[in-house]
Amino acid sequence: MRIAIAQAYNGIHKELRRKFREKGYEVRLFDIDSARWLDNALRTKAEVFVWFADDKHSQYRLILDRIYFLERYVSKKCFPDTNMYYSFNDKIKQYYILSWLGAPQINTFITFNKDQALQRIKGMDYPVVLKDAHSF
Repeated sequence: MRIAIAQAYNGIHKELRRKFREKGYEVRLFDIDSARWLDNALRTKAEVFVWFADDKHSQYRLILDRIYFLERYVSKKCFPDTNMYYSFNDKIKQYYILSWLGAPQINTFITFNKDQALQRIKGMDYPVVLKDAHSF
């Protein structure tokens, strides 16, 4: 099986390549951030695409779109796939998914409205944790 690994700014692709090769897989690298990313990806002739799932901040949507394209139009397996990456590093999406699945949750209040937040905080006891959807 041929695996294509997206080159990562942190160099993790080198370790992944080494591990896959140790297991006997043929490995190719491609640049998912390049303007010619699709040509580079297709040139690998890989059956599976693996990439490092950081949030890429401003590039989150760009990377999500590229993985979606590989999965839906080129019919390639990707890891992580779009379902996994959808909620990556997004506490609000994770909260909704975990709530839907019935997982235990701490008392959570989500709003994007300043007045609602100020009203809600009046009745809260300490300690209180406030977080941005993408904060660490």
